[in-house]
Amino acid sequence: METLPSRLFPHCTYRKGREASFSDLRPLGFAKPVSLYLSPETTGDEESLKNAAAFFDKARELDQLCRKIFLSFKPGTKEYALLEDYFQFFREEFPKDLGDASRKEMVKRLRLKELASHENGTGQHFAVDFTLGYFQILCAQFDYKHNFTDLSWDN
Repeated sequence: METLPSRLFPHCTYRKGREASFSDLRPLGFAKPVSLYLSPETTGDEESLKNAAAFFDKARELDQLCRKIFLSFKPGTKEYALLEDYFQFFREEFPKDLGDASRKEMVKRLRLKELASHENGTGQHFAVDFTLGYFQILCAQFDYKHNFTDLSWDN
């Protein structure tokens, strides 16, 4: 077994070249648990593994960065529409809890759920998943250099 070279998640062990999932991790400073995922391609490549650990170690910063990115989307863009559709879906599903919440309030209510690393090398990409506490996630995607690339809504 190998140990993830992470300062924030130092107790995560994995088998080289195998998928690794970690749930209910409680890093210092997080009120709710966070999960991690590493693809077999990531765990099989030393440089990609180090890159994943560096990305995971920025969990607090990524949590805040994603919120700023979500609030920066401009009307008329694909990302703005997707975010609004996501929030509207939950406003309609849970009107007593979220019915009149503003966009800013909804972004504030998002909770970091999972950080994931997929693939390796320059094809490596990362996901930062958020939830409103229900069954669907909002996924911010980043490239191998840790730059935001896209937003998706997943089950």
